[in-house]
Amino acid sequence: MVQQLSPGDKLPNFALPDQAGATRNFYNEVKGGPILLAVCDGSEPAGGDAPLAALQAAAEGLAGEGAQLFGLIAGGPEAGAARAKRLGLGFPLFADAQGVAVPHLLAPAGANEAAAPARLYLLDPNQRILSILFFDEADAWLTTTRAALAAFRAGESAGLVLDCAPPVLILPRLFEPAFCAELIETWHSKGHREGSLSTGEGNVYAPDSKKNREHLVKDVEQNKRISFTLARRVGPELAKVFNDPRPFRFEGHIVLCYVDERRDFFALHRDNLRQTDRRRYAISLNLNDDFEGGELVFPEYGPHRYKPPAGAGLIFSGNLLHEALPVTRGTRFALVTFFCDADQPDARVPADRRRQMAV
Repeated sequence: MVQQLSPGDKLPNFALPDQAGATRNFYNEVKGGPILLAVCDGSEPAGGDAPLAALQAAAEGLAGEGAQLFGLIAGGPEAGAARAKRLGLGFPLFADAQGVAVPHLLAPAGANEAAAPARLYLLDPNQRILSILFFDEADAWLTTTRAALAAFRAGESAGLVLDCAPPVLILPRLFEPAFCAELIETWHSKGHREGSLSTGEGNVYAPDSKKNREHLVKDVEQNKRISFTLARRVGPELAKVFNDPRPFRFEGHIVLCYVDERRDFFALHRDNLRQTDRRRYAISLNLNDDFEGGELVFPEYGPHRYKPPAGAGLIFSGNLLHEALPVTRGTRFALVTFFCDADQPDARVPADRRRQMAV
């Protein structure tokens, strides 16, 4: 069964002919705003003209709210051209004669569900899924779509003018709130220990350089879910942003806790000082955001402080000097792991001994 995409995933790119017969690359067509993509299997009425006609009827208003519209149908370019002309579509309509995209985007959510005849994907400017909606004749889909667009716009940060910035990437909505809460509960219920530093030969307790408490995730299903989610949602961004499509593997996943009463912190360090088992990238993913302090800074590239919202991850090269500032109010929980070279496993070093090295 084809794996259905879910909010937080990046919509796969495709290159298909439009209603004029020109093959167009979807990623090359986007213009930096939220995106609405109607996907139809061509069946009547639910997956035929009705969804596209409904989207065309609302096109002016949706475009006025900043959305860019696209359609994608099963079938050849001739059928797509005829449908676009009949409906007077003012947006690109891709035709998928070989089934390279439509079956994937209309895949059933579970083993006992049928494939949907049509879906409406709301994407952020980076082509990541914000929500998946279904068309209906009562126009409830339009109300829901406009509410989702408004919520996205309300959550956008005001643009800043920066004179310096480190080469880091922040990706929102990597983990859903329920999974963040589950990992925090795991830290509480499954045990934790004082954070330690690796010397290359073993771990040492060094409270002058690092003070926090950590839980190495050992639950098999949690490990699989973390790895699968990060590979699916971060892997394509490594290829896009850092031009790095190489395979990778993960180190052990760690849930960290920083508490204000202890003034927990992690002093300046780099994550990639070993010659074997190389850490290419680190990710620091906040599981909550109701705390103060605890920001990450990268002093080699400026003074800015980084504090992603809950569920969002900060991804950066293991070569960058960075620190986690002390938490000044509340408690910070974060999931930390590393994208490592796939072909250089170091079997001599157990996963629970692989830690950041102090400078």
